[in-house]
Amino acid sequence: MMPIKQELRSGNSSFFENTGVEECKHLCSLNRSCSVASISKEKLCNHYMGSELGIWKTFQIVKGSQWFAKLKTNEYMVPFPTFHRGFYNTFFGNVQYLNGDSILTSPSYPLRTKLDYEIIWVVGFELGRFAKLVFTNISLPKDCNVTVSENINRFSGFDIDESFNNEVFVLETNKSLVSLTASCLQIWLTMKFRAIVTAEETPACLNLNYVGMKRDRIEECHESSMILSSRSYLNIDHYDSAEVFKIYAKDHQSIDIIFIDFYMLCYTNTRNLW
Repeated sequence: MMPIKQELRSGNSSFFENTGVEECKHLCSLNRSCSVASISKEKLCNHYMGSELGIWKTFQIVKGSQWFAKLKTNEYMVPFPTFHRGFYNTFFGNVQYLNGDSILTSPSYPLRTKLDYEIIWVVGFELGRFAKLVFTNISLPKDCNVTVSENINRFSGFDIDESFNNEVFVLETNKSLVSLTASCLQIWLTMKFRAIVTAEETPACLNLNYVGMKRDRIEECHESSMILSSRSYLNIDHYDSAEVFKIYAKDHQSIDIIFIDFYMLCYTNTRNLW
């Protein structure tokens, strides 16, 4: 599904002079019509009205400006994701905001599509509900990937590349806000993917920055109730590495562990676990 686009135009905006970054963000958060805000080095604050779906697209040249987006009406402002094309011009990618259980797909799915810009999906559930993603169909060439992040920074998180092609796997999180960024390094490359996004009541002890790395996994579990899942259970290649869950409890509290699904294979001639 291609995000609906609304181009940011000067006729669809209001501006304030001599404002700082925080003041510009605050003014937008108080303005129900403001969806996107920018602040320039000259302290010129621009407010742009957004579509009902909260999706933006622009091909404006941006010089020396910081951009912020309000994901929901009267909600906090967050830095707006940007990327560079060429050496000088900065453009915005498509952004789609999801706040309920959804099926998330690449544009033109189930057909493959070319991506000459980033597409970003922001999943934001109410507090106390945690995002879970089930990827059911991945087909990525080399130099295309999908990054799942605990914020809207595509430079950190769980990277999905061609090694996940034709795999079904799960990402459980302990976050109410996650983002997915699809991008290709070359515009002639084609890709597709599909994911089922649901809100869960129990958070998972899983750090998106480390669960996919080719090394031992160490998780720190601080919540009063959490789901602990091995990489093999999530169908994420564990590269014969160790997995450690450090479970913390408050003073005078005990720790109860209930095994819902447990399966282990051992070599017959060694004591090493497989």
